[in-house]
Amino acid sequence: MQTIKEVAIILVNWSQKKLTEECLQSLFKIDNKNFDIILVDNDSKDDSVSFFKSKYPEITIIVNSENLGFTGGNNVGMKHAVNLGYKYIYLLNNDTEVEVNFINEVLNVANSDSGIGIVGSSVFYFEPSNVIWFSGGQANWLTGDMYDSRAGKIINIDKSVIEEVDEVAGAGMLIKSELLLEIGFLDERFFIYFEETDLCARAKRNNWKVVWCPKSIVWHKVSSSFGEASPIMVYLMTRNRWLFMKKNSPNFKRFVLYFMSKSVRDISRLIFTKKIILSKAILYGVFDALFGVYGKGSINIFKKE
Repeated sequence: MQTIKEVAIILVNWSQKKLTEECLQSLFKIDNKNFDIILVDNDSKDDSVSFFKSKYPEITIIVNSENLGFTGGNNVGMKHAVNLGYKYIYLLNNDTEVEVNFINEVLNVANSDSGIGIVGSSVFYFEPSNVIWFSGGQANWLTGDMYDSRAGKIINIDKSVIEEVDEVAGAGMLIKSELLLEIGFLDERFFIYFEETDLCARAKRNNWKVVWCPKSIVWHKVSSSFGEASPIMVYLMTRNRWLFMKKNSPNFKRFVLYFMSKSVRDISRLIFTKKIILSKAILYGVFDALFGVYGKGSINIFKKE
């Protein structure tokens, strides 16, 4: 019978065998393995599944019959882990590598206070590896942005202190299973982007603490899925910002005015600079938000262009 450890680390793979293996290799460098690994494959079109089954028989591999996105893939893994009785779930992007003590640091914080539901790691850029990509953010309820004062900076981890925040990075976050059973899992309408922001907002609304743990370190190979400012990213970020704010904003009507005026300005600017595909991405994002088209939505339109 399988002995359940304290933490299940969830990795989602979608035809990114090399990145996922690099992440796994960094996890296997950890001596004190107080975690199990659950790899969820989102219907990869390469030989990922056979490769990982052959090379890593010690990890659990769940194979989806379609690409369920970051949200759906992680939910499959999280529900499996919760059903098995893991106390904590750690969501880790497959395009990351970890510092050897990263999991112990977040566990120490989570176990120090029963009111803590989510603990985020310090997520650094992979290159340059000493610059923060995201640590913990505070919400701007007008724009839907999460402001991280440390992002893009070199910080002294040893002098940084644990602090409560509105959001931590979904690329590396520890979640208490009890919280998921109380408030639900990731909202699969997001597919990818804003899903962790929404989970953190729901957690805080239900009186759970969301905190940043400075000494838990993860390095992120940013935007390996779609690339920086790709049409798919722009489309999803536009659409999902609306959904996030509709669900969580204390003054959604105020946000609507901001969102529509900003969208018009951005579309005009992109057309003027001849970035037509990005202007189209915003337009589709607005339309799909207004008409409630979520999940994969219009992603396939931009895959063809």
